[in-house]
Amino acid sequence: MPSGLWPLPSRNSPVLEAAPDNPLADTSWIATAYWDGAQMASVLEGTALTAAFGAGGQLNGTAGCNTYSASYLVEGRSLAITPPSLSSAICGEPEGVMEQETAFLNTLTSAGGYNLEGGELFILGASGQAVLEFVPATITWTRAVRPLPTLAAKSGPKCRAALTVPLSMSLVI
Repeated sequence: MPSGLWPLPSRNSPVLEAAPDNPLADTSWIATAYWDGAQMASVLEGTALTAAFGAGGQLNGTAGCNTYSASYLVEGRSLAITPPSLSSAICGEPEGVMEQETAFLNTLTSAGGYNLEGGELFILGASGQAVLEFVPATITWTRAVRPLPTLAAKSGPKCRAALTVPLSMSLVI
């Protein structure tokens, strides 16, 4: 086996321990571009390609139509991802979503490495070229109280409600 490579864990035996220095552990990402087999392509509007790397070597996300789960292993800047298990939905819209899903999952499992640059994650193919581009999937609330619109019935009292969110609250997708 060439230097720097290791056997992938089997699909049925998830990695139980991540590498000690695993900067991907407990991070979540949303893809902005993926390798479609010929070039980098933007993610279709109305779809989401996501990746959530768990500390125990589990990887979960959405592939545009279906959800998936796989195992991953980080060793230095090398990254290996097992073939995923996925749900079995078939989506017709938006046009091309199933082709995008196939390309995304094939690209994900062909990963050879990764780079973290400027707050973004780049999954690299065997040649070292970026084949997936991700941004963090964290949304931070900036307002403590957001008033909801006033509700009115044809006859009767008006209702008003407010959503209260602590300033430090974060929502991870």
